[in-house]
Amino acid sequence: MKKLLLVTFLFASLFLRINAQSVAQPEYMISADNMKVLYAGIDNPVSILVSGAVDKNIKVAISGGTIITKGNGKYIVKADPGFKSLKITISAFKDGVMTKLGTEEFRVKSIPEPKAFIANKYNVTITKDEIFNNPIMTVQMENFDFFPELQFTVTEFSAATVTNGDLVEKHVVGNKISDSMMETIKQVKSGQKIYFENIKAKAPDGKIRNIESFYLEIK
Repeated sequence: MKKLLLVTFLFASLFLRINAQSVAQPEYMISADNMKVLYAGIDNPVSILVSGAVDKNIKVAISGGTIITKGNGKYIVKADPGFKSLKITISAFKDGVMTKLGTEEFRVKSIPEPKAFIANKYNVTITKDEIFNNPIMTVQMENFDFFPELQFTVTEFSAATVTNGDLVEKHVVGNKISDSMMETIKQVKSGQKIYFENIKAKAPDGKIRNIESFYLEIK
């Protein structure tokens, strides 16, 4: 799902539009204040169009972040962490003079904390077959569809459970439940829990992040 941010200013014959994704028809004008959000630490696509002006005659200034032009009215904005908002100011040549057209303020939010899943399950009951058929641990940001390209990859985790009265813990490098852990899971009885802990994942920015632990209870 693409996120659309559109703000309209009318200054004489100039029309300024700032949005988070391009629109197919320029005549569409949408004001959605509750959608004026940029996310800290990631690339936010922004389109800036000024009626009657080309990119080289447009000046863009930003406070609370950085902005990079990609050409054809497309820009990438990266909001600085720690800021609650940032401002984008647009100026353009009008009658041979660089004229300020307007400033738009955007809220800055952090991306949601990611969660780890096995077979798309987290802190719920599960069958052994579901685990055997889906042994890959994935990391997702729930209810966050705006940037589907933001992918996390699990790099390591540990799994612990009790079998025959003994605590068994296995460490895995990678994102797949190991064969030895699979053998342990086969011995887990209904109602017992498997705890997945010490989860680390590579974030889109290349940094390794600690992910919250979770459990699965065997049906």
